[in-house]
Amino acid sequence: MVYEQEHIDRATALLAAIERGPTVQDLATAPLLDLWQAAVAQSTGLPLLWGCVAGHPALRDGWIHTSPLIALGTDFGWARTRSRWYRLGTHLNEVEEKFTAHFEAKGPGWHYIPASLSDHAMPIAGERLHRALAEVRALLEGVIAE
Repeated sequence: MVYEQEHIDRATALLAAIERGPTVQDLATAPLLDLWQAAVAQSTGLPLLWGCVAGHPALRDGWIHTSPLIALGTDFGWARTRSRWYRLGTHLNEVEEKFTAHFEAKGPGWHYIPASLSDHAMPIAGERLHRALAEVRALLEGVIAE
């Protein structure tokens, strides 16, 4: 496959960004993604993040899913998607028990995952997430190598 120079430049910039990690300025201006969960988009098979965003430059505060996930620095509280850096707040698993108890008290049929996640993406973690991120990196490297 032949890629346009714009795609090659974008892939090169994304790989360089994840190699160096976010700068202080990147994180100072990055939106906050709270109650987040890594997932795989059912339509593309690519990893993404889903959560409650605040301070996004183009979207209202609320539940979103991101563009494809490129890198995840959970130890440092950041993520890089195709379009931007995110600061990471609380992972959904950290509050899962509270959510579960809250919705179970409402009776059968209630669940804590909003439809925006369950309709479009499946949660992913651990080794599956690491493999998915490695595949995205390989795709970017393939664009550059062409």
